[in-house]
Order: sequence, then structure tokens, then C-alpha cells
Amino acid sequence: MMKSNLAKHLSDLSIAVPDMELLETFHESTKYHPSTLNVDTPRIVEYLTSSRAILETSQNVKNYVYAEKISLPDPQDNHQSLNYCLQNRRTARAFSGKSISLQQLANVLHPAIAPTQQVALGQLEMLFRPYASGGGLYPVEVYPILLDYAPHQAAVTHYQPSKHALSIIQEIDRAAVLACLNDFDERLAKASVVFIFTAVMPRTTVKYGARGHRFALLEAGQVCQNLSLTAVDNGLSTLPWGGFYDDQIADLLNIDNVEEIIVHCMALGAVTTVVGEAS
Repeated sequence: MMKSNLAKHLSDLSIAVPDMELLETFHESTKYHPSTLNVDTPRIVEYLTSSRAILETSQNVKNYVYAEKISLPDPQDNHQSLNYCLQNRRTARAFSGKSISLQQLANVLHPAIAPTQQVALGQLEMLFRPYASGGGLYPVEVYPILLDYAPHQAAVTHYQPSKHALSIIQEIDRAAVLACLNDFDERLAKASVVFIFTAVMPRTTVKYGARGHRFALLEAGQVCQNLSLTAVDNGLSTLPWGGFYDDQIADLLNIDNVEEIIVHCMALGAVTTVVGEAS
């Protein structure tokens, strides 16, 4: 492995070189090479035809069978064009604190994530979604945290795309959620929902090895963008958030943060439009 001369790119404000070298080592381990791909390709191809692999793929979803459910209404189409949503997507600098309805949440979630195609493979049913996923394995899970669920209370939920429903994992003090998110400048305090994106890594690494880690991160970005655009369609705004405490959020979701890891976070809410300012 060739080491780049990282020091020449660093200023006094930059992350220390040893930390950067760890990232370089990680990225190097996810690369394909002719020698490794010759070994990996037969396994990848076999995964497309193996009955066991197809069964695993068809069941790549989390299902909180015994959890209390929040049924979401059928989504409504607001008929904004894709071009409009792209041109008007902005990162929210502040939220207004106005609550959003379950109808609005349904309008944001369903078109962004819910299955758009059903394919039968023998006796199994495959559901494909409106974003690319390496091998159709869908390692990314979405956990909406409803910040205004009740006075001073938040609900940590999981979205099940095929059922278009939320499973309640726990109800918790709203301030405790904001503390885990590290809302140091209170930018999230008036948001209505915070989406936590996780990746169940064995779903993708079982087929693609270390390369699957890249695929999962790419997928999370696509899901995040879909939600950002459907938010615009509903007159809402989003704020991608990277300052959260990983392990504390994992405790909220009741996940191990080893096989299922937290990869991204984004807040959703209403904003106050300032005259003369792009929405």
C-alpha cells in the first residue's frame, strides 16, 4: 500500500496525521484489485443464483413484530416537479417549531423509501425501492425520532417501508434525545423529526466483503437526498447533522452499533421563510 504525504496538506487546524492514516488504511481495504476480484467474483455471481442467498435477500428487513405501531396515512402527491424540489432544496439554518402532521410525515417517507416494484422469484417476493442498493440488499434502515410526540416527550421509532408504518421502540424525554444528538447550539430543538440512518452491514458484506461498506454509505446518502426532496415537496426543510454521539444514539435505537451501525442523521421540520430569501 502506498502512503500519501498527508502532512503537506495539513494546517494547524487539521486533524492529526495518524487519524488521517487510519482513514487511508480503511479506504485501501475497500478497494478492488484484479487479484482479489478474481476471487470475489464467483462468490458474487453465486449469490445471485443461490436459493439460500435469494431467501436472505427477500428477508432483508427489520420487523418489530410486538412493538406498538403508528399507522401512517396514505401519501398525498403535492404535484411539485422534481426540478422544483431540486432547485428549492436548502439546508435549514433554523426551524420554526411548528409541528408537522402524520400526513406530512407520510408524504415525506413513502415516496422516498417505500417499495416501488414487486418481483416474484419462485415462491419468494422481492421488493425494490426508489433508490439504488448494491445487489438489492438494502442494508440501510431509517429510524424517525418524533420530537414533538407529546409534551416534553419524544418517540423513537422505526419505519417499515413495506407496511408504511412506524414501530415505537421507546418513548423518552425530549431533552435526553437532544443531548444524544449534541444539539450544542439548539439548531435541532425546534425540529419535528430527526431521522437516524443505520446500516446493517452483514446484509451487504456477506456478498461484497469490505466493498459493501462503501455501498452502504452511498445508499444512506441516496436515502437522505430522497427525503430532502420529498420534504421540499411538502413545504418542509431538512438539516443533515453530523455532530451526534454514536453510542448514545445506538442506545436510543437499541442496536449494537457493531453489526448495525449509525451512518447518518438528518432533522426535518417547518421553517419560517424570510422575504427575499430562497426557501
